[in-house]
Amino acid sequence: MSPTTGVTAERVNEDIKDDDKANAEFNRSSTKSSTRMIRNYLDKTRIAWIPITSIRRILFPIFTSGKSIIKRVPISFLLLALLWILYASIDHPRDVLGLNSSEKLPSWHLLTAGFTVGSHQSAVLATLGILFLAVPAEFVLGSTRFLVAVGVLNGISIPLGILSARFIETLGLNQWGNDLLNETLLSPSGWIFGTAAVASSAMSTLWRRRLRLVLFSLSFTLVLFSGTLTDSVATVATIIGTIIGAVQLGGRKYQRIKIIFRRPSLRESRILVAVLCMSVALGPVVVAFTPYAHGPFSMVTSLMWQPHISSADVAEICAPDYSSPECIDALTLTRQTGFAAIFANLVPVIAQLIFCIGLIRGRRVAWGFSLVLQCLSLFVIAVQLIAITDERGNSLIFTVNFFEVMLPWLVTLLALGVSRRLFFVNVERKEVVRNLSLILATFVITALTWIIGVYYLADNFSSLDSLLYAFYELPSRYLPPALSLVLQHVLYPESQPAWILYQWVGAVFWMVALFALYRLIMSIPATGHNASDIVTARKILRNGSGDHLSWMSMWDGNSFWFAAPKLEENAAETPAEDESQTEPLPRGFVAFRLVKGIAVTLGEPVVLDQKDRLAVAREFKAYASGRGWRVAWYSTREEFAEEIRVDGFRKLHVAEESVLHTTNTEFKGKKFQNIRTARNRAVKEGISTVWTSWAEASPDLQNRIVVLSEEWVSERALPEMGFTLGTLEELKDSETKLLVAVDENGHVHGITSWLPVRENGVLAGYTLDFMRRDANGFRPVIEFLLAEALIKAKELGCSWVSLSGAPLAPPSGQTMPTLLDATLNKAGEAIEPLYGFRSLAASKYKFHPEHRAWYLCYDDELALPTIGLAVSQCYLPQLSAKDARAALITWVRAQRMP
Repeated sequence: MSPTTGVTAERVNEDIKDDDKANAEFNRSSTKSSTRMIRNYLDKTRIAWIPITSIRRILFPIFTSGKSIIKRVPISFLLLALLWILYASIDHPRDVLGLNSSEKLPSWHLLTAGFTVGSHQSAVLATLGILFLAVPAEFVLGSTRFLVAVGVLNGISIPLGILSARFIETLGLNQWGNDLLNETLLSPSGWIFGTAAVASSAMSTLWRRRLRLVLFSLSFTLVLFSGTLTDSVATVATIIGTIIGAVQLGGRKYQRIKIIFRRPSLRESRILVAVLCMSVALGPVVVAFTPYAHGPFSMVTSLMWQPHISSADVAEICAPDYSSPECIDALTLTRQTGFAAIFANLVPVIAQLIFCIGLIRGRRVAWGFSLVLQCLSLFVIAVQLIAITDERGNSLIFTVNFFEVMLPWLVTLLALGVSRRLFFVNVERKEVVRNLSLILATFVITALTWIIGVYYLADNFSSLDSLLYAFYELPSRYLPPALSLVLQHVLYPESQPAWILYQWVGAVFWMVALFALYRLIMSIPATGHNASDIVTARKILRNGSGDHLSWMSMWDGNSFWFAAPKLEENAAETPAEDESQTEPLPRGFVAFRLVKGIAVTLGEPVVLDQKDRLAVAREFKAYASGRGWRVAWYSTREEFAEEIRVDGFRKLHVAEESVLHTTNTEFKGKKFQNIRTARNRAVKEGISTVWTSWAEASPDLQNRIVVLSEEWVSERALPEMGFTLGTLEELKDSETKLLVAVDENGHVHGITSWLPVRENGVLAGYTLDFMRRDANGFRPVIEFLLAEALIKAKELGCSWVSLSGAPLAPPSGQTMPTLLDATLNKAGEAIEPLYGFRSLAASKYKFHPEHRAWYLCYDDELALPTIGLAVSQCYLPQLSAKDARAALITWVRAQRMP
């Protein structure tokens, strides 16, 4: 072949490859475009109370990364496949592979009892356990360590679980459970719970707390409520796994177990309470789905797995005598079967799930409903236990068993009572009236449907001597069928229409009621102002001028006062057809919080025209005085403090703002050596920045930010502050920007958030708010992030960035001019161990910023103590005596340090 031909063929091959690349790129772009279209459609068409965004963020990564997950955790999926293969290929696996508690140990069944199950219901539960507990455990530990942990925990937890079960049974502490002295074990729950407990020690503080709470609350609920051998093994495995993880299994240095309480944030505390409530509520559901489990409701739940019996068969069985044992058994079985019956039995769990969503969001109404549900659960369990216990025997043993079964719900009730102060978010009164009216109307309609239906279907019910029987039976229609053993029934359906009416009246009511409860809990919380106020305030912010803290007025907890709009001189000459135009905006607004009769403002007034600032401030002062309030202008600039001095206000230095100008983004000179070093090290270590918003950030990045923030909060002696110090919730504002430092592996080393500041409607700069760093990560990450933020601000056309203010931290080297300032300086030194404000200010000094004082303006010195308490409550509204005690201990330790 000639050289020319070879070159031509080579070019043709290259063209074909280019076409293939182009087609592949086109396919990828088409797929991305289709995905984007679907996401946009979901965003535009979603209903406000349906969390489409959350569902999307959970499902999309699962579908796109399924194959990679299997490759990263092969042992878990091999064990899952082994479980189903053994269960499907062996007849009566419990008899062949199970370990009976009466067998002498060691037994070869120790090797097989933990790798399959004895029923398809248990297989489904085990599959869920492997997917949600074992897979994350292998991901954290690695396949080799995970496999070792499986073998160790399976070999240790089963014998200890059997021994503990024998001990419990011997003491008589399992009155309503299985016979633990003669029960067969065939379940992987031991190594599933155990490996998850081991892996929890290697997780972040956030997930370690959550996972351990789920493991302990669920396993203890199961062992106390149903008391099977499987539950005992799972509980023992959880305890052993936690201990092994605490002493650092996996080749690392063994250390003494240290029990350290790390404070969760407000958000995380709510989640932990919700997790506890949900874990306890799931215990009876797991028991119901396990045919071999015994417990207070096992006589009823076991009927769920019996063959279905038709209404015709029931009528035939009951025709001779409705009081016969055969008829009663047939009626009881029919009441527990079918979708309506199963749904009615699951209503308490579904309701608790809805309430847990509300608990996570801090809703007071969800806390109240959860409290009521726990009380009702305790009452129902107590009634059921008394009803199924014919012989009490030893009264002491009965009492111990009685409270043992109810202990999980008692603990949950106690946890809700102790955590009451965490749930302070109220919903709008109109939403309460709206949804409770829907529930009441649905009850009336379904009750009338029952009464009228029984009247017209009288021939389809036995023993219907009077219509009063229908009223007597009415309450039973709204209670779960699981309570049928303790209820007295006077009506018995004899036809399919009668059974439909009998079962579906309550089911329909609860469907509507659960929908109304969900809508109530997910409704917009009450903010102390009309929903339109926040919209009006945001418009003024975007089009007017405020100070460097003004965007914080958009956060929850603030109230608004609006100045009347300007009256145009030609308003009287305005044609009638223009009356439909949009109403003019107010001249400005003041954001404030009313505490102890003090209106503590969030900075200065925000105004459309800066010439109106003093006039708006005076109008607000008159408004507050008319209601008997005192005004405390908090964190104002010196210019404003001087303006209102003519009205009798004095100023008190409370913080120091650091401002960086974008004219110097090259960081030249010896004084910026530390900044240049931080940036150069970041490049060498592969650390870059991401400028984004919370909505634009990926779910993985959001989760990493949450974990990092929770680690930071856990190291503080006091809970997170609010007011002028944002938390995770404030990051979600659409116009708040995030600057995140991430490495090549996606690890987050630090994060800062930046609030926009506008002057005359134009973006002039950004103010630093949220700041977190990984204590074990890139050390100079804060300096790196601040430098990158300054460069980014210059790219966006801003002239400056504010590094915000450090409370009670004066400029470096400044002397105290007055006795009061000297006192505040001493206070600043005192609270340094608790929050580190002065250390924060010192890191900002590396940029040699321009310092600007922030002041508290007041008009009565005698009111200063009350103002101080009001400001403290604005920052820490949920401070408890326990928090104060922890803060005092931290402060004392700091004073003893050299």
